[in-house]
Amino acid sequence: MRRRKLNRSTPKRKGKRRELGKYKSSLEKEMANELSNHGIKFDYEPESITLVPRFIYKGKYLKMTPKSKLLTDKTGKYVDSITYTPDFVGKEKEFYIEVKGYNKSNITFTLRWKLFLWWLNNNRTENLPLVFIVKNKQQMIEACAEIKKTYNDNRTGE
Repeated sequence: MRRRKLNRSTPKRKGKRRELGKYKSSLEKEMANELSNHGIKFDYEPESITLVPRFIYKGKYLKMTPKSKLLTDKTGKYVDSITYTPDFVGKEKEFYIEVKGYNKSNITFTLRWKLFLWWLNNNRTENLPLVFIVKNKQQMIEACAEIKKTYNDNRTGE
């Protein structure tokens, strides 16, 4: 007699996606609510920014691919671009907010974030925006307060 395999996978949560709407996490939804509650206008993931354009490496280029464990010759082929999509952007691009949970293993984000800051320095020479990485409710409140303070200081100075 054969034994039946028990389905030990965790049950999928139904409706979770519906509760979040267009947001990818509950933390992002909470940030959107916080911005709205403070009367701060924003766009959610409005665009991807190309930090490093795609290019062709001019030397010999060999790499392992997911389909093959052997090295594959990629000489003369394009190397993918590096892009970054900010979570929240002010309507006039006066602030950028990235919402991150506590994920220690996200090495690629750290690199993208540094490249993004470099990109801002080199493409927005005047009126650099406020930039934030928030990880909890308290930091969300602090970011909103800083945005409002900066807006009010700029408006009263004009």
